[in-house]
Amino acid sequence: DLGRRALERALRAYGTARPESLRRRAVFHARCALLEDLAYGLETGRGRYVDKSTAGMGWLFSPR
Repeated sequence: DLGRRALERALRAYGTARPESLRRRAVFHARCALLEDLAYGLETGRGRYVDKSTAGMGWLFSPR
């Protein structure tokens, strides 16, 4: 959930022969982390978590 550029850099650094498979897994885990952070922010009243999660939803849940 660090952003599209961070994902692309991580995929290049990892250097896998199957980048699309790794991309799907990374996006899945980022989505889970985003939802977890959002729930935490809402439950504890920590707006920074809510704001960060809301901002990340646009790119993490949009079709490529």
